[in-house]
Amino acid sequence: MLMGLLAGLIIASASCEAIFDDDYSSYSVKLAAPADSILLADTLVELRWTPITQPADYQVQVALPKFDSLTKLIKDTIISGSNIRITALERGKKYQWRVRAIGKNTVSPYCVPRMFFIQNAIPGEE
Repeated sequence: MLMGLLAGLIIASASCEAIFDDDYSSYSVKLAAPADSILLADTLVELRWTPITQPADYQVQVALPKFDSLTKLIKDTIISGSNIRITALERGKKYQWRVRAIGKNTVSPYCVPRMFFIQNAIPGEE
């Protein structure tokens, strides 16, 4: 009897957690940096956004050149922080990035994507 009661409490607890999960579908992640359409000299880029008020993980995607004319998805990852470094980007290329919040049972829509460009080779740089 005690085992049945404990099993019922565990199941009820798991069910309540699912019921009370925040609905992330109305959240919008706000991108912080880099600014939209910026020309960058470095092939290492740090992407940053403002965390939403509820605890969340974030799905980050980086596309070459844009999501609506995708040549290559450079990055598609889930992280718990509010920034990520993207390395080894190609010079002379344009990229687009976007982020969405991920809860236990729901996700937010992707934010409006931002574009950045990596400068062609800098004179004197090999």
